[in-house]
Amino acid sequence: MPRFNSLALLGSIAASALMIAAPAAEAAKEFKVVSGLARNHDQTEVYFDHFHKYINADANAPFNLKYLGGTEVTPRKQLGSAVKRGLIDMLISPTSYYAGQVAEGRYVAISNQDHKALRANGAYDALQEAWAKGINARIIAWPYANGTTFHVYLVDKPKLSKETGITLEGIKMRGVSLYLPFLKAMKATPIVISPREVYTSLERGVVAGLAWPEGAVTKYGWEKYIKYKVYPGFWRSSTMLVMNLDKYNAMTKAEKDYIEAAALRLEDESGPAQRKIIEIDNAKLFKGGLQRLELEGDYRKAYLNTVFGATWDAAKTDKRLVVPYAKLRGLLYKE
Repeated sequence: MPRFNSLALLGSIAASALMIAAPAAEAAKEFKVVSGLARNHDQTEVYFDHFHKYINADANAPFNLKYLGGTEVTPRKQLGSAVKRGLIDMLISPTSYYAGQVAEGRYVAISNQDHKALRANGAYDALQEAWAKGINARIIAWPYANGTTFHVYLVDKPKLSKETGITLEGIKMRGVSLYLPFLKAMKATPIVISPREVYTSLERGVVAGLAWPEGAVTKYGWEKYIKYKVYPGFWRSSTMLVMNLDKYNAMTKAEKDYIEAAALRLEDESGPAQRKIIEIDNAKLFKGGLQRLELEGDYRKAYLNTVFGATWDAAKTDKRLVVPYAKLRGLLYKE
């Protein structure tokens, strides 16, 4: 019989004992992310390229991000509640989609300040209280500051107005809460529908125009019906990256430092990245026959006064604001 190697046996037993006694390796922390806009929307793509993929590709990242989907996973009207209840950890979405829970979400787009100014002047700190109270969330990043402006797109050429720049009287316009004050000031008939319903609504004549941030028009195919784009652009994107406050507070200081640094990176890079995508979309639109309607002189002034003024006037009477009106306007809008 071969000699029995007792040392080898003891070594094997010891190794097995260590494997049994050792705790299982801790699974990497993972946060679930949902987008309020489609996965192929310009803003969602920029978020992925400059935040989501960046973190998941970083071997030193203290957590991973898992994208669950867009409004096909969490309907638009339920986004705020899903964050509040912790059903999703992070949300990248226009704030107007949950403005019923965070009143300030309806007005943050009426800003003419870039992200650095908003961080420096205390706007972020002031808004955090409103997001915490409304949907139990923390604002992580407010990107696209220098990339996106809003425009009015129309099927037919509008009439000019010395009071509001253009008049939309008798025209049914797709809108959400963010646009309603100025659309009504221009005498339009606003109809609240989701972006996914716009194509069919244009096709069937349910609406004859819309207000929309630049970008992703050709991805939706709206250029088949939209023939005029009104200039100048106005406002800034309201899309924010927010996180369930309980999940944020539970993070270590190192994890918080990491996500805040990644947020600053997203804010710095998103504007130029978004602008490049927008210019490609614009080139396709104008090549396809879209006409640029440039307002000038008194019409331009009246137009900008309306799109900014009507919405700020609506904020003045909004009793749901957590941040007082005068303070909110002073932080977001430079006269």
